[in-house]
Amino acid sequence: EKSSELYDVVDSALQNFMDQLERFEFIPNGGRIYYLNRSQPPLFSRMLDRYINATNDTTILERALPLAELELEWWSTNRSITVTNSNTSQMYNMFHYAVNNHAPRLKPYLEDYRSVTGVNLTEQQRSDLYAELARGQNPVGITSVDGSSNLWPEST
Repeated sequence: EKSSELYDVVDSALQNFMDQLERFEFIPNGGRIYYLNRSQPPLFSRMLDRYINATNDTTILERALPLAELELEWWSTNRSITVTNSNTSQMYNMFHYAVNNHAPRLKPYLEDYRSVTGVNLTEQQRSDLYAELARGQNPVGITSVDGSSNLWPEST
């Protein structure tokens, strides 16, 4: 497997992610305050693994391992759902993308406001629609808690 060999850049990115994990317990989707209700998928531990395998630099682990655990704990508490395979009835714990948002988004505020106020909705339905609009701004992502890639085996 080929790598860029830009190890200093990768180390800097990992250090930045660790700063974010220390501050927020997850990695936000961007650098602005309104991204604090959106997170990147929980891939920090995989990035860390790839970096260590490429560089053999295990000194980063002293700081990184507790933060990788913190990130996974945050995802388990805030973004974990149970999904059942309808063919096998097997249950899987999954992390899913979600947004805690119940108001118009900042950038497309007017568009969101017009979308929601133009129809007869209850306050709860309006709040739910704002959350759904915010979720639609980014692709939906689901990651297996155990890293399994074959979550829905084909039926035979």
